[in-house]
Amino acid sequence: MIVKTRPEIFKEEHWKEIIELTKRLDERQSIWLSGYLAGRVDLQPLTATTEAVGEIVICHGGETGNSKKIALQAEQKIVALGYQVKVYDLAQMTVRQFAKLRQVIIICSTHGDGDPPEPVTAFYNSLMSSSLPLEDMRYAVLALGDSSYEHFCVTGINIDEKLKQSGARSWLDRQECDTDFQKTADSWLADLVSRLPAIDSHDNAPAVVVAPETREIDRTHPATVKVLENIRLSSMKRQDAIHHLVFDLDEMSLAATAGDAVGIFVKNPMDMVTGLLQETNLKAEQVVSIDGASMPLVDALRDKLDITIPSRDFGQLWESLDTTGKFHEAMGDSEKSKKDFLKSKPLLELVKQFHVVVNAQQLVDVLRPLQPRLYDITNSLKQFPDEIHVCVKRYHYTKDDNTYQGVASNYIATLKADDAVEIFPHKHQRFHLPEDPGLPLILIADSTGIAPFIAFLQEIEAGERVHECWLIFSEMTFEEDFLYQAELIKFMNAGVLKHLHPVFYGDESDNEIFDNVVEHQDQFKQWINQGAHVYLSGDKSILTKAEDSIKSWSKSQDDVHWDKLATEKRLHKNLY
Repeated sequence: MIVKTRPEIFKEEHWKEIIELTKRLDERQSIWLSGYLAGRVDLQPLTATTEAVGEIVICHGGETGNSKKIALQAEQKIVALGYQVKVYDLAQMTVRQFAKLRQVIIICSTHGDGDPPEPVTAFYNSLMSSSLPLEDMRYAVLALGDSSYEHFCVTGINIDEKLKQSGARSWLDRQECDTDFQKTADSWLADLVSRLPAIDSHDNAPAVVVAPETREIDRTHPATVKVLENIRLSSMKRQDAIHHLVFDLDEMSLAATAGDAVGIFVKNPMDMVTGLLQETNLKAEQVVSIDGASMPLVDALRDKLDITIPSRDFGQLWESLDTTGKFHEAMGDSEKSKKDFLKSKPLLELVKQFHVVVNAQQLVDVLRPLQPRLYDITNSLKQFPDEIHVCVKRYHYTKDDNTYQGVASNYIATLKADDAVEIFPHKHQRFHLPEDPGLPLILIADSTGIAPFIAFLQEIEAGERVHECWLIFSEMTFEEDFLYQAELIKFMNAGVLKHLHPVFYGDESDNEIFDNVVEHQDQFKQWINQGAHVYLSGDKSILTKAEDSIKSWSKSQDDVHWDKLATEKRLHKNLY
């Protein structure tokens, strides 16, 4: 972490007043003040200094924190050259502020198949429709995405193209990163740094001190925890069963709060691993290397590599090794046809259909890293400080009349007591309880999207908050799929949950989330006008439809303004 010494913008007497004030603030007051000041920043001081050769602004945009992580890594490397560096979230910028920057690095992800990250949507749409001249801007773009989607990295690509069209000049070509982004990002950043001239650090760089490094539980240093419980919440007849799991933290400290998620490192099922070994005629004990570490091939396929989704590199390798030409014929010549073909079947099905002679290291080198999966934390660490709870729905999908199981959800749902897994905390920066502990909350969830709301209600039950809470959530049937029914009744009886309106679409197919809002519209309007924060959590298609219906309905109402919720930061989304 880089900590700057006293900024030169303050006079000595002002600086002393600031120090004296901060000494008198408790932790909660300090957090509130930092948020208040951050909200007042209009970036004008930033734009006044960006004419200087020695200042670079790094802008990041995303939902998972990966773009911010790279931005902070870039900050350290560029500061070392003698530059003054400022790091900003694109979600906090306007296009007019952005247009005044002179030297800027943009690191931005794409959400799903072509959408900008939700927090960045307003900035992105404004930039795409703007006509501001940017001839004085030098820039670089690092785009993050997932190549299994057709519109890979399209948000970063579109930003890059828009800047070029507006006259900005790039330091180097745009780099597109897949889910295993770190190596590619490091290489691109090294190339970028080599193109920036070193400057006199005494004239331009702020004085810095480096805080001692502390080892925290994070993605690079996960914690190993054991399963305490695995409880099936849904009907035994249900194929996409829902499970509640409890992990033992064993006195470890996890930097997470209600609304955050936990990343879980998963393993591939052994039947898939065995099938891949058989179809490729490779031996389980053959030694391969991944990132410089040697291990048996079976361990690499089970623990380290994605053997479900065929990568672009896999397609290129199989095409080169297939002596019959049938694989090339099936893929086609265009980039689109190749992507569509690789998405059409799981990797093992392609290996079965197109037999080639491949060695173990060749195979390993074209498989993507097996990514950890994020699950919402379902408990308040204030009530259960030594445990982490998650809610998991077993996922399955159909291709060519064949049904396949989701690797991560089925691995987690089948864990047993005392099984060990590796986990790490993941911040949902825009899905926390509001700073004001008394504002009403409208919680709207579909299925497992209820998980973070259980954590919210436990947090309120702990006694430090007095929110009135209204929960609307949808599931299949009342008799067999009423998730957390006992807990919700307890919250109702304790006065923590004021209103509970479930929607069981398996019992009433014509009943939807939106219908509950209209049925109780007077209460809904009253709460919105009292400053309520609205939270949407769960299936993206279901909740986007619900939001669109509410938004359309609100336009016909004089006394409710849905669009203001986003601008006032009272609308929070956790969609997947």
